[in-house]
Amino acid sequence: MNKTKHLILKNALDDENMDFNYSQYDMEETLVETAVDDARTLPFLGERRVVVIEKPFFLTGEKKNNVPEHTLDQLEEYIKDPNPSTIFIIYAQYDKLDERKKLTKLLRKEAEVVEAKPLSGYHLEQWIKEQVDVAKLHMDQRAIETLMQLGGTQLSTLNKEIEKLALYAGEQNRVSAEEVELLVSKSLETNIFSFVDKVVRKDTKQSFMILTDLLKQKEEPIKIVALLASQFRLIYQVKSYSQKGYGQKQMASLIGAAPFRIQIASKQSALFEQHELYAIMQAFAQADYEMKTGKMEKELILELLLLKIHQIRNKKTAL
Repeated sequence: MNKTKHLILKNALDDENMDFNYSQYDMEETLVETAVDDARTLPFLGERRVVVIEKPFFLTGEKKNNVPEHTLDQLEEYIKDPNPSTIFIIYAQYDKLDERKKLTKLLRKEAEVVEAKPLSGYHLEQWIKEQVDVAKLHMDQRAIETLMQLGGTQLSTLNKEIEKLALYAGEQNRVSAEEVELLVSKSLETNIFSFVDKVVRKDTKQSFMILTDLLKQKEEPIKIVALLASQFRLIYQVKSYSQKGYGQKQMASLIGAAPFRIQIASKQSALFEQHELYAIMQAFAQADYEMKTGKMEKELILELLLLKIHQIRNKKTAL
């Protein structure tokens, strides 16, 4: 989304008139009518004006406190009859919009809608390879997979890590998997992966240490639960498909995950019984419900969840 916005600016405005013809408004601080009035204004000493509005919460079902009370009639009128010399960008960084709203329907009909969905699996790997080529770096498949494993799925973060690797490589223009492991900062997803690995190996002490570090880093407990659930869901899916005779390539295609993740999940799934994974998924659903309904402190729910998972894992041994 950021790259698209910068490309529009680069191609629409010259450096000398950027200050006069580019405006950006935060909808949690400024009335939308101000942005619309600006969009209707003719460009100054140039052919184009670019107006960007950010955080348009009124396109979602989200309720906000201490924000301006927007009158959306002017925006609706503008969308129907825009100023041809203005590029008007609505920058909506939300998981989804409220499709029931009149304004959302109008934008779908009249505007150029560009969706920037998160990349995963094969598509994420291809994106990384493209950025590596742009940086004129040489990385073999193992180095690419190590970067995917450590760098997480946030494209902006991955892009910064690739820039860091390119600076390190210098004129050599080559980075090994070992150098990637040494240089790339561990993402939240990487810590989650390590956490799952400790749970799989029934290492209660280490899993609690990772959890404590995540909470010290102010990571949101609901997000931690969601990422953990995603990892165990993958293990559950891989085990189910394995029992039906599917190969790893078939599973990667069906699930939409990178082959190396399927390979790891396949090894992990061999250490679980199907009923264990099902019970763990139920525990995640219960923890998610308790956090979102405010039954108790989120951190406590997360700690109890970890204990529950270890009880499930160790039950078979006790028997």
